[in-house]
Amino acid sequence: MSRYFNTEGLCDPDIHYMVNLDDRLRRIKRFFVDRGKYFVINRGRQYGKTTTLRALASYLQEDYFVISMDFQLMSTGDFEEEKEFTAKAGGGAVEVTISGKKEIVKVKLSEEVVDPNDIEMLEDLIVAATNEALRQVEEASQASMAKLTGGLGGLGSGFPF
Repeated sequence: MSRYFNTEGLCDPDIHYMVNLDDRLRRIKRFFVDRGKYFVINRGRQYGKTTTLRALASYLQEDYFVISMDFQLMSTGDFEEEKEFTAKAGGGAVEVTISGKKEIVKVKLSEEVVDPNDIEMLEDLIVAATNEALRQVEEASQASMAKLTGGLGGLGSGFPF
């Protein structure tokens, strides 16, 4: 069977044309793994992420115990049932409540903050309270992710090549 360009998933060098990964694997090992660094491969579809990670796992097995972590099954559903996040602005005159889905659930305004001659101030207070509630959701999301990853640091750095 002749080789062809794979556009459907994991590449097999025996049947697919592919870039030689040997040099890339050596550099990943030297710059990241041997230095105890964590890294993420974040690219669009068909850039060889899965192929590279599987080749890297195979390449490292001689020197390391390889663990693969996959977060594809983790979704925003993990936060949908989370408590609501409420933030206040203007000394409590504006209160915004956001769900774990990052949807505004409630906006509560004190009578004294509703001044038809100063709508701009009210708009600013609503924005401030909403942004604070969204920050709380993000903070809870990051804390939940830290529990899943066991507090591993350095996630988010990419390859220097």
